[in-house]
Amino acid sequence: MRRLLLLVICLGVTQFFGGFSPASATVNDQGWTRTFETFGPAIVDDLFCQEGKPYTATGSEEIHIHFVDADEGFHFSVWETHEMLAVPVDGTGPTYVESGNVDRADGYSSLVNGVFVFNHMNTDSFVAYEDGKLDASATVRIHELEQFVGFDTDSDGLPDVVRVEFQKLRFSGCQ
Repeated sequence: MRRLLLLVICLGVTQFFGGFSPASATVNDQGWTRTFETFGPAIVDDLFCQEGKPYTATGSEEIHIHFVDADEGFHFSVWETHEMLAVPVDGTGPTYVESGNVDRADGYSSLVNGVFVFNHMNTDSFVAYEDGKLDASATVRIHELEQFVGFDTDSDGLPDVVRVEFQKLRFSGCQ
């Protein structure tokens, strides 16, 4: 997701600084794309809260991107969903299932008022099962929020001041 996010941000910033005339609301281009990819089985040892314990992982990733490029600005939305099954290689400990999460990023730039906004929010969970039963105490939840806002303070159409807000990446359920 980070690579894709960086690409989309770069595209948006390029459009923003590209010198559009804010004379009308003409849409120059718009579209969407979708990718779907499966992975595994693969050995992973970087699962959240697992301190290097190896798991055999299988799963999929689906990404939807929508964008609108207009004379007065640019807008994009990215939705990324994951499905994963992670089974401990040594057979001890819980099996983790990731399902239904949405990692979402949205951004827009306005050439009319010189504002650029980027928001990223990720809420995810890895539900733990041990001996076929839900183990709520081992379920890992993740919450992440980032926001970048640029303001034009001198009316030249470009942001001069950028406010960045991060909510610390939070994990709960780690044992």
